[in-house]
Amino acid sequence: MTTEIVKLQGAAYWGKIPDEFAEGLVMEAILRPKEKEFAMELNWEGQSYSVELRRKEDGAFRGGWTCYPREGTAECRLFPSGNLYFLWGTWIEDGGEYKWSAKLKKVERFSREPIPKPKRSRKTG
Repeated sequence: MTTEIVKLQGAAYWGKIPDEFAEGLVMEAILRPKEKEFAMELNWEGQSYSVELRRKEDGAFRGGWTCYPREGTAECRLFPSGNLYFLWGTWIEDGGEYKWSAKLKKVERFSREPIPKPKRSRKTG
């Protein structure tokens, strides 16, 4: 896995097996391998979830989420494959245990970030 910061976007799903899973949108996700951090902003039915996880010695990410005024815990394993990242884990909310997953794609920048200006080349004589 790279040591560079990785920006990701995609879809997340959670529910109880074998029930149908709900789908949310991962607006922004950042993987900081060097710091062993994985953070994301999830949007589901107009609610914004902030998720902050840290990689543990066994390779799993564990931490918590907030969706004011609620909060809970989450854990997952992250599986990179080229520009795609898949995660699978457990999500605890309102006393219930759910399975959650996400299919994320590497992006150069998030939509809220400004478009970088092209670099000007200097002409040499």
